[in-house]
Amino acid sequence: MSTRHGELATFLVHEQWRLEQLAYDIAGHRCTLRQCAETAAAVERVSVVLRDYAASLPFERFGEDPGSSTAVEGDPDD
Repeated sequence: MSTRHGELATFLVHEQWRLEQLAYDIAGHRCTLRQCAETAAAVERVSVVLRDYAASLPFERFGEDPGSSTAVEGDPDD
């Protein structure tokens, strides 16, 4: 796994933890306005980062089976 992939994976795991913590605090009636606002901003960052990452991936053509795809260009280890 390249550094870029590892950094993205680490970032996503951290934000997953943030969402889990918020869900736990919401269920326990302990979440704060600040926690909700910070988590909302984090989700927006995740969206931007994932869109940027997706833009760097090779184009895929999907066959008749929606679960199958063929990469047209690019290096899968990038």
